Amino acid sequence: SIPWSDVTKGHWAKAAIDHVARTYTWMRDFRASDDGTVPFKPDKLETRRLFARALVRAFASAETTDPTITFPDLAETDRFFRFANIAVKLGWLATDPDGTFVPAGTVSTIDVHRALLAAVGMSELATAAEGIHLRNGTTFEVPDGFGETLIGMRAGFRYNHRDEVLDVLPTTALPRSEVAWSLYRAA
Repeated sequence: SIPWSDVTKGHWAKAAIDHVARTYTWMRDFRASDDGTVPFKPDKLETRRLFARALVRAFASAETTDPTITFPDLAETDRFFRFANIAVKLGWLATDPDGTFVPAGTVSTIDVHRALLAAVGMSELATAAEGIHLRNGTTFEVPDGFGETLIGMRAGFRYNHRDEVLDVLPTTALPRSEVAWSLYRAA
């Protein structure tokens, strides 16, 4: 049992955090403090490197790296390289146009839903939703990430807070508690 230093018994994401960082170690990212408690940092924004590691730990732990995939901003000797490489190889996360992974960058709702839908084999549903049209073929202009947001929300990847001011938008950079909820629901 892990005593969290910063996740209270009544925290809205406690069950999810317990699942992804106590039952499993997918998001157990920080060392125990001297008093034996472990920080989860639920309000800290999730980085791409930590999210890549959680994805691979949860859905592709036996996957091998692709030697043709490298990043100018993440050395092959970096402890996060393997996870970034596999996440990009599997199409779960993308690089910037210049090939950078941006390991310290944050993940948005769209990023998380896109990655999780791919990991659980539901990408085709999101792609189909992007092509929404009338019976006569007239298409609708939809924002980037429309399909991922729609299907991810219907799959329960986004926590529906009681107070709408707390709900996240598709482009919102997500804190670790929101990512934990999404990963929990996908798993």
